[in-house]
Amino acid sequence: RSSAFIMASGIYPGNEGRAYVLRRIIRRALRYAYQCGQKTPIMYRFVSDLVDNLGEAYPILQSEQLNIESALKKEEEKFYQTLEQGMNLLDSALKEEDKISGDLAFKLYDTYGFPIDIAEDIANERNISIDMDGYMANMDRQRQRSKAASKFSAQQALPLEKISETVFIGAVTLESSSRVLALIEDGKRVDTLSSSGLVVLDTTPFYPEGGGQVGDIGVMFNASTKIDVLDTQKQGDIVVHHVQIASGHITLDDSVECQVDSKRLAIKRHHSATHLLHAALRKVLGPSVEQKGSLVDEMRLRFDFACTSPLSIQDQETVEKLVNEHIYAALPVTAEEMSMEEAIDQGAIALFNDKYQEQVRVLTMGHFSKELCGGTHVGNTQDIGLFKIISETGVASGVRRIEAVAGDKALDWYESKWQLLKDVSDKLRTLPKDLDKKIDQLLKDNKALKIQANSKPKQVDLTVEALQYGHYKLYYAHQSDWSGKDLMALADQLKQIENAIICLFGGEGEVSHPYIIAIHKQTSIAISAKKILSALQTTLDIKGGGRDDLIRGACHGKVNDIVNAVDLIKEMIS
Repeated sequence: RSSAFIMASGIYPGNEGRAYVLRRIIRRALRYAYQCGQKTPIMYRFVSDLVDNLGEAYPILQSEQLNIESALKKEEEKFYQTLEQGMNLLDSALKEEDKISGDLAFKLYDTYGFPIDIAEDIANERNISIDMDGYMANMDRQRQRSKAASKFSAQQALPLEKISETVFIGAVTLESSSRVLALIEDGKRVDTLSSSGLVVLDTTPFYPEGGGQVGDIGVMFNASTKIDVLDTQKQGDIVVHHVQIASGHITLDDSVECQVDSKRLAIKRHHSATHLLHAALRKVLGPSVEQKGSLVDEMRLRFDFACTSPLSIQDQETVEKLVNEHIYAALPVTAEEMSMEEAIDQGAIALFNDKYQEQVRVLTMGHFSKELCGGTHVGNTQDIGLFKIISETGVASGVRRIEAVAGDKALDWYESKWQLLKDVSDKLRTLPKDLDKKIDQLLKDNKALKIQANSKPKQVDLTVEALQYGHYKLYYAHQSDWSGKDLMALADQLKQIENAIICLFGGEGEVSHPYIIAIHKQTSIAISAKKILSALQTTLDIKGGGRDDLIRGACHGKVNDIVNAVDLIKEMIS
């Protein structure tokens, strides 16, 4: 019941925060089910009973039933795959030790997904100790490794004491005249900067990375200096510009002109399109859709959201159409400062994993979208221009990812597809509008050629000479590239010859060889194909079936074995 209600609110099993709490609840239950002999998913079956009992009082259980069942079943399948392996490891280790070591507890968690409280339960049930200090030491070492390896680790604390809050004016302008408040080189405050380092200004039009939107780039300059801004970040309330001095140098209290790169326009389009995408997904898939992450830059947008199964092509098309409809509707985009309580009362969507101040910025797009957001946006949805989904994939359990393009990048995408269409049309010597007919005809012709090729035996220049044994004529041949159909075509010709006995083999090496044994109908009265097959089976792994005058099948063995076995036929008819 607790798992179902948590998932109904849009939270699915994962490795962090509330998602991890849910995973622990589920895995604790599964572990008890395992103790009772359950080895296959069972929890998801109870959801329908829960809905029958509580669905009327909590309608969200009814609307989310299929999503809950799907997520539970996937989580159960995933855990049962590793649970038995982990229990075997634990049982094996406890034969040699009378406690669960810190290394073992960590391995159970890291490799097999055992939350530590499950390991503690097992220890209590078996009246043995568990080394929690050793477990925590392993966890600390893992965190340190992850922190050192991750290029997305938190920015190192900078010496920004006694510097006032940066005034961000980039929501209304891409230019400013600003004063230098601090310069940092190699982690230390300096008075002059002549190469690369960090610059802090009193006011800035450069947006610092946050809310999924990348930091701005651009230039700063004055009469004697030109500076390239490579990235913009934020530490607390202070905006930090990562710069490279192109010419001259910069000094404390210098005045500089700031210009944000024109890529910001494409970034704004993608950021605003992300809000429309979020609203459209909730409209199509339901309110359980919850943003799990995003990335917005000038090239595209990436949006991660809670969903237990892939979006169908139809759902993707519906979402895309809905976004474009609200772009063409020319909805005004407005931003308003208000209290967090007031924002929630107005129905604004917040990312509950994020921390917000008392005063928040609410971004509204007509009556379609209302979210908390501090990023930069277009002034009207029609400024986005066009929206196109280019991929939909899974990135984690219960989390899907959509990548899309907007504005000129969407036009570029369509232009590339149009160019591809023209190139293919040129190669097929047709017009783009007739390409589907041309492809249908080519597929039809190709199918007819395949049928013709498979039904027509190969025309091979092969002469099969008769070996005369009494009044019988033995026609033996082995052709490595002949199929069963090719052999049949030749046998049909040869069996018309009076007193003919035909043994034909195809294939080569130590593989399966197709074969045919055929006898002239009158000859089959005295000696049958079945009798010849019985003789060959004494030395060959050969199988087949048919009539007295015709048997076909497959023979397994080396070519030399087949040649030697034919000597048996010669003895039979001599």
